[in-house]
Amino acid sequence: MKSRDLIDINAVVTVMTAGALVAVAFFFILSAIARPGGFTASMASLEDGGARAESLFRSGERANAFAPGSVCEGGVDTQAAAIKDRVQAAAQGAGVTLASLSAAPAGPGQDGVTLSAVGLQFQANGRYDQTMSLLAQLSNGRPAIFVDAADLVSKTSSVDLKFQGRVFCSASARR
Repeated sequence: MKSRDLIDINAVVTVMTAGALVAVAFFFILSAIARPGGFTASMASLEDGGARAESLFRSGERANAFAPGSVCEGGVDTQAAAIKDRVQAAAQGAGVTLASLSAAPAGPGQDGVTLSAVGLQFQANGRYDQTMSLLAQLSNGRPAIFVDAADLVSKTSSVDLKFQGRVFCSASARR
C-alpha cells in the first residue's frame, strides 16, 4: 500500500510541477505579446518630453519654442513670414492679384484658449478659376490653414476674395 501512495503523490507532484511550468511560460508569452514593438523607445521619448516640460515650467521660460520638424519651429514670427511667402507664391502661380496680405501671431481665441497661432488675412482679385486654383493650392499645402471666414463676390469678369484664417502651431512632425 505504501508504494501505491507514493506513486499517487509522485504523480500529483509531477502534474503540479508541469502545470506551474506551463503557467510561468504562458505568463512570459503573454507579457511579450502585450508589449508592442518600440515600447522602450516610446517610453524613453515620453519621459524626455516630460523632463523637458518640467524644466521649462521650473525655469519660467515660455513654451513657445517648438521642436525641429514642428509647425512654428522657428517661432510664431518666423511662421508668419513663411505663411505670407506661401500665399504670395500661390497667388502668383494662380495668376491672382493680391490687394492686401497680412500674417501675424494671433491672440487667444474667443474661448480663451492660449494655443499659439498665426492669423492670416488677404484680399485677392482674379478670374473665378484662378481664385479657385489659389484656394486649392493653399488647402493642399502644409501646415494646414484653417478658414475662419471667406467671402467670394462675383464681378462681371472676375471675383473678389476676402479671406481670414489661422495656422495653429504644433509639436507634430508632419507638416
